[in-house]
Amino acid sequence: MCKDRERQDPLREAAFEALSAADRLSEAIVAVEVAQALTREQLEQLRDLRPASLMPHQITREAVDALRGLAESLEPSIKGETMTWFVHDEHDMSDGYEDSETSDKGFALIRLRSALQNLAERLMLLRNWQEAERIAQQLRS
Repeated sequence: MCKDRERQDPLREAAFEALSAADRLSEAIVAVEVAQALTREQLEQLRDLRPASLMPHQITREAVDALRGLAESLEPSIKGETMTWFVHDEHDMSDGYEDSETSDKGFALIRLRSALQNLAERLMLLRNWQEAERIAQQLRS
């Protein structure tokens, strides 16, 4: 019974998901470094995300906002690595369709953006569970 309860502990599960998301972010960072896909400013922003500010016991809204902001800042670089063109098709009612291709750098940036967004969401979920637990303890006492 106790083991089943531990497996169902939402706070523990949220912490595990946040740690897993941090691992995926680390992998994505390596990929963008190998692809040399980040600007100097983006690299500095990434380095400014100190692991201490992302620790489960002291997650701040500012740290989560920084992750989200960095993810958003990648959008112009991703667009710059994506070529889009119109393909004429006489059998299509619209006379054709749009197609696109993304470079390896672009894919590395997309992976990083996704990892940043995922970590931000997981950390916010963990933060909310921590706050809910704190409130519940106060109400019980």
